Amino acid sequence: MEGSKLQPEKYTYEAYLELERNSEIKHEFYYGEIFAMAGTTILHNDIVYNTTTALKKTIKKEKKKCKVNSEAVKTQITKRSHYTYPDIVVRCDQTEDDNLTITKPILIVEVLSESTRKYDSGQKFTFYKQIPSLKYYILVEQNYCLITCYTRENDFWYHQVYTKLDEIIKLEHLEIEVPVKEIYDEIVFDS
Repeated sequence: MEGSKLQPEKYTYEAYLELERNSEIKHEFYYGEIFAMAGTTILHNDIVYNTTTALKKTIKKEKKKCKVNSEAVKTQITKRSHYTYPDIVVRCDQTEDDNLTITKPILIVEVLSESTRKYDSGQKFTFYKQIPSLKYYILVEQNYCLITCYTRENDFWYHQVYTKLDEIIKLEHLEIEVPVKEIYDEIVFDS
């Protein structure tokens, strides 16, 4: 798990919820363990904002019931046992959501950094695969143009890589297309 572990003791789900209600920072919950989430960079935040805006803009009118949330909304992996805070979540079925938790995401986006890359592309993706409603997992690099889009078809995950600003990410289950250039709008790469 990424983030720093608070205490070696195990927490109940109720204790975790109480901590979240009274804390200025967010925490992931993993089977009784609580991990404080690290802050982000301006670049990370800009890419999250761009991606959120692009997704909201491109969701078709007939999919109006789909909602896009970013960063501060908890997502359930395993009920009462495992919760994370993805950078961006799209949900079209809110039947089991409460005011604090998304339970049926269709798309999750994580913006990668040096400190989260290994976790986001490895163990966290393995966790997210457990969510039956999830159709897309997208990883976005910060420092250069590279987006990896994983798509679930039945129980098989395949991926497509985007490395050019003029490419279009096609998300057929959502009936939308997202231009890569909108995700990286006004982003200046290091080299």
